[in-house]
Amino acid sequence: MAFDGSSKPERFSAADGRIVYWKPTQGGARVPVDLTNFSAAIVEDQSYDDGATVVRRYVIEGELDTGERLPAIVVPAKQFNGAAWTDTHWGARAIVQPGAGPQMLSLPSSR
Repeated sequence: MAFDGSSKPERFSAADGRIVYWKPTQGGARVPVDLTNFSAAIVEDQSYDDGATVVRRYVIEGELDTGERLPAIVVPAKQFNGAAWTDTHWGARAIVQPGAGPQMLSLPSSR
């Protein structure tokens, strides 16, 4: 995936089965910097209200850059900040580079 200049570029996107950050260069171009070895998307935003409190959680689907589908997972919103949940739910196969955080998953779902 390359930025063609025809519209406002996104800072993060999925490219070649990975989540990438589009880093601007001094010449005005943008180059992809891999943040993960998988793509992922929030496919459902769930909210439960018991009358006293509201609990929010996200259903996330993902796929490794090899094409292997990762199991759908449910992550409480309170645990979403940061990317530690990837290790908890998907193990060592799903690699998140240092500095990558939850903003990378604000991609719209294509599924």
